[in-house]
Amino acid sequence: FRQIDIDTELVTPTGAAIIAELAEEFTTLPAMKVQKIGWGTGSKELKIPNVLKVYCGEIEQPETDIVVMETNIDDCSGEIMGYVQELLMAYGALDVFYTPIYMKKNRPGYCLSVICREERMSLLQKLIFRETTTIGIRYRYEHRAELPREIVEIDTKYGKIKGKKVIHDGETYLYPEYESIKESAEKNGIPLKKFYRLE
Repeated sequence: FRQIDIDTELVTPTGAAIIAELAEEFTTLPAMKVQKIGWGTGSKELKIPNVLKVYCGEIEQPETDIVVMETNIDDCSGEIMGYVQELLMAYGALDVFYTPIYMKKNRPGYCLSVICREERMSLLQKLIFRETTTIGIRYRYEHRAELPREIVEIDTKYGKIKGKKVIHDGETYLYPEYESIKESAEKNGIPLKKFYRLE
């Protein structure tokens, strides 16, 4: 709530109950694509305009800060690097990948890149130092625009699979989750690519 200098009730118990149920926070008007605007006027004489304005629209998703950590490795086995990738993902990395590079003395190596939230950075750094042969990690902050998404179950003729529901510009897209369709493909004895063509 916010206190203002008007000596009368401005919110009815019913109005307060509706707001408490629907609102997630009290803040300034967020950036949004407005679809509808409604106005309502009250009967009380106040020293400010006694009107209510309601916006209906789609909130634009703000860019979020992420951390990108990188380190070059040329003396670590492929088995260890594969294990480290799985471990980092299990402990909260948003993405982990390797890029082939050539290092000093023309030695082939890999650049390990880890994308994470700032609160996970310290833990993931400890894992990299503990599990690999690197002795230094670079990091930088970057902006990332993210679409709203949720994990949903999708009914198919091969049974239920998990998918990612993504919303962009009023359009909804469904993307199947790899592990889920892999399991279903093995169980039903069908090619994995069939799941990407399902309507």
